[in-house]
Amino acid sequence: METLQAKPFNLTVEINGEIQLKRNNDKMNIRSGDCDKIVDLLLHAQSLEMMRMLPDKISSSPFEVQFTPDRVLTLARKEVRNAMVRFRFNEIDTLIELLKQGILKLRDMSTIVGGPKGHYAPPSTPDPVIEGRD
Repeated sequence: METLQAKPFNLTVEINGEIQLKRNNDKMNIRSGDCDKIVDLLLHAQSLEMMRMLPDKISSSPFEVQFTPDRVLTLARKEVRNAMVRFRFNEIDTLIELLKQGILKLRDMSTIVGGPKGHYAPPSTPDPVIEGRD
């Protein structure tokens, strides 16, 4: 288990591909394969920052970003209650970078350092003879 921190967010990466995103009392569990979808959704939300009237929410199944009148955003998982993280527009870049670092950390954790350690047979050993073949 590795923990990455970028104030005000914490990201915990498990070797099984489970990632937990936390901010204060808010937390959300995500799979490593969903990080790209979340990053795309956050980039879309960031592009809406200059709009006078924000939509209620934007979604990319199974996630959604909800907007409030005081310009606080909530990243939530649709089918899971209390799986959400709140943030402001100026924190989106930090959140995106932290998710990208989490994926890289997971890749580092799951890669064998130094490659394979042994050989099947020494290179000088000849192939075995198969009877009945020339």
